[in-house]
Amino acid sequence: MLNMLEDFIALLLLLLRLPSGTTVPLSSFYSYGSAAGDTLLPPNDDGSSPSIPLPAPFLFFGTYYSTIFVNNNGDLSFGQTWSSYVPTQFPIPTYPVVAIYQADVDTRANDIRALTGTNVSLQWLFIATWDHVGYCCSGTDKTNTFQAVLATDSVRSYAVFQYADGLIQWPSNGAQVGFNAGNNVNYVNIPGSRTPYILNIAGNSNVGIGGQWIFLISQGWPSLYKDDDHFLKE
Repeated sequence: MLNMLEDFIALLLLLLRLPSGTTVPLSSFYSYGSAAGDTLLPPNDDGSSPSIPLPAPFLFFGTYYSTIFVNNNGDLSFGQTWSSYVPTQFPIPTYPVVAIYQADVDTRANDIRALTGTNVSLQWLFIATWDHVGYCCSGTDKTNTFQAVLATDSVRSYAVFQYADGLIQWPSNGAQVGFNAGNNVNYVNIPGSRTPYILNIAGNSNVGIGGQWIFLISQGWPSLYKDDDHFLKE
């Protein structure tokens, strides 16, 4: 299993062409937007995409899911939408959630969109990008740009979080980053979540590239997770 994960990381680093120890520029995100065949999420506050069928079931903490929702407030959910705009500490019941940067996103003020798309690699990749998104209520003086990539080989499931260098600018009171299985058993709160230190996430990593985080999320606790509640404060 470790070799498979290492192979996936090597593939990702090859695609990004970034040496260890650097940060992730926006130009090195996976392709997104209309040119990549993405579907645009209309301007909204606390909204979600329609149910998106996945090319094959995705194993998340021991449960297979066949559909996914992209929620405007910086997260993905399985089986149902999740509209919470308050950064929420996990665990929470009922809602299986992948929180990339959950906060009070508001895209009503301009043409900024959250973007969703599906591309084929391994068995498949699902890519969701929040591109220069503002905050409630219709704030655009500070914006965030981040991307989630879910990938599977039909047996193992991976999550890649990417945060563009210099483009995580709000909120000053913290966002939630982590995973929630919805069963009150399997969950992760990335250290610094819901505190001002989460703004440093674009300069930190669990794989040696600032702003890039990779997790194995098929069963139990995510692999490659560094349980160090001080690293975001450095």
